[in-house]
Amino acid sequence: QKNNLSILKQNLINKAIDTGYKLIIVIAGSLGSLRIQTQLRVDSGVIGRNSAEYAFGNRDTKIGVGKYPIKGAEILSYTTSRLKPNSSGDDGDFNSSLAQKLNYRPGKNNPPIILVIKKDYNILENVINHMATYSSEENEYGFPEIKNVPTLIIDDEADYASVNTTKSLDEFKRINRLIRILTNLFSQTTFIGYTATPYANLFIPQVFNEENYAFVKGVKYQIGPDLFPRHFIINLHPSNRYVGASRLFGYKSPTNEEDCIEPLPLFREVNDFEPSFPKVINKNNKDELPDSIPASLDEAILSFILVCTIRRVRKQTTAHNSMLINVASFIKWIDKIAYLVNERLNDLKLSIESDDDYLLGKLKYLYENDFVYRTEQVINNLEYKDSKIQVHKWDNIRLELKNAVRKITVRAIHSCKKINTLYYQNVEELDYNKYKNEGISVIAVGGNRLSRGITLEGLSISYFQRTTKMYDSLMQMGRWFGYRPGYLDLCRLYTSSEIYSWFEYINDATEEMRNDFDEMMLANKRPIDFQLKVKDG
Repeated sequence: QKNNLSILKQNLINKAIDTGYKLIIVIAGSLGSLRIQTQLRVDSGVIGRNSAEYAFGNRDTKIGVGKYPIKGAEILSYTTSRLKPNSSGDDGDFNSSLAQKLNYRPGKNNPPIILVIKKDYNILENVINHMATYSSEENEYGFPEIKNVPTLIIDDEADYASVNTTKSLDEFKRINRLIRILTNLFSQTTFIGYTATPYANLFIPQVFNEENYAFVKGVKYQIGPDLFPRHFIINLHPSNRYVGASRLFGYKSPTNEEDCIEPLPLFREVNDFEPSFPKVINKNNKDELPDSIPASLDEAILSFILVCTIRRVRKQTTAHNSMLINVASFIKWIDKIAYLVNERLNDLKLSIESDDDYLLGKLKYLYENDFVYRTEQVINNLEYKDSKIQVHKWDNIRLELKNAVRKITVRAIHSCKKINTLYYQNVEELDYNKYKNEGISVIAVGGNRLSRGITLEGLSISYFQRTTKMYDSLMQMGRWFGYRPGYLDLCRLYTSSEIYSWFEYINDATEEMRNDFDEMMLANKRPIDFQLKVKDG
């Protein structure tokens, strides 16, 4: 979903270019799917052309801001969304051989250059190695330095892998070391980190040893300052149409009762995960795969069918619809659950196509006893007017059931591409852009790749059972935050009361931390001068 945050990042890049920055490096997470998604947004919002089409030789493909021609506004890119037509992988990331052939040189009199790269040590090493070819000078400590190239580096998930979790200032995690080398390679660098979960970033050391160095592909580089946000932290306040954690889980202010927020009625308690889905799935039981799905997941699938149907009644026929199922990180579990869900979906499709009275009665009961009530509650508690959100007659919904369910597919989201070893073989990358004209309705079954991977567009139903209590991990797994125009009342979070209570606590801690950020800004202080804290769990 192209929400306000992604637009904000594009605007930041555009402002930087207007100001005179000549090199922009966007580190777009650790997954190829997320990098491609970010590249497409940068193509549209900054570069103004389809990078893949440009790589294929179609140089006149203008998109987004490119439709508003400005003389002398050419922007070059070392990366693309795809390098080869019909590519199913991420072949458009930074490639040293291609970069040498293109030979774009960042500098005062040259067009700006953009790279959108994965947070991957091989990619980072290749970028450092290539950029170092433009260095003919040394800094005051005798290490390579590139002068007169104002550089903006954006870390799109600044809490993930970037933080050095070692206990010594002289020891470094690989990604942290490489990002610090990259930022220190230029004499003029601005580093901006974005994250929804900045807990770990607040504990980054504010001092470093300027004598520390490391070799990258045989070249000796200085490891620069750590990535603590020394100069500013900005708490980005969303509009009242944004559905964040406080709207889902509520907020209990410790100081002001008027600041408390009541949660929207979107939570559906699950107490039947076991025995199908054990509370803990680890190396001891990972081979004990389920043979069936719990009744709660069956209900969640029925709810998703109703969501897709109701959105058609609301004339949102080409909108994307997504359901998330995240109960395990092991590929064999994701694979088996996707298989079971697909089998159940096929049964439901046949029953709906044949006008099965029992299933139609079940759907009608779920609609009238859950959806109607929650829609009315959401309408009464919304801070804004959304004319699409309304209660519909069952007869109108039934008329659209068949059209809605025919579009629904199941997609397994994991890294295994050896489909002959899988129960369920629909593992194609989830690319919403391919379905932009007709819309896609998809049940996405995954684990870690869903937690920090692509944005699930039109996400409405989430079925969630994971056991971490880590603040950042749990909040990142919650993919259900965002804008839900015309269908907020249809959204559901199926999870246990225990996990729900964890989210409640973590959200309270997050809101208190955000309040500290606002207080710091009002006091006109920098993070290095302000006592920042995170509520202990």
